[in-house]
Amino acid sequence: MSDGNWEPEVRSDRDGKYRPVSVCGWLGTLFVSILPGINLILWIIWAFLAKKPSRKSFARAALLLLLILVVLSLVALWLYGEEILKWIHSLDPELFLPAAP
Repeated sequence: MSDGNWEPEVRSDRDGKYRPVSVCGWLGTLFVSILPGINLILWIIWAFLAKKPSRKSFARAALLLLLILVVLSLVALWLYGEEILKWIHSLDPELFLPAAP
């Protein structure tokens, strides 16, 4: 950057040149990422098939973060499951009663 060139760097890919993801592209990526179910499917697709390395890295990071959160949630349920059930029961005691015939 010492030459005063402020344009984004375009690197060579095996298929030729690629352009960085635009601001609109990132907005679309973030919008799709908030849609439950669709986000997981697209993250898996992007993690393995995306042509833009930044989107591929984003998808891999999102999947890794999701995996970490799922594992931490399962550990929390294993360690504190009974306390969580007690707390839910204190909020609504009728929640665990069998349905009347």
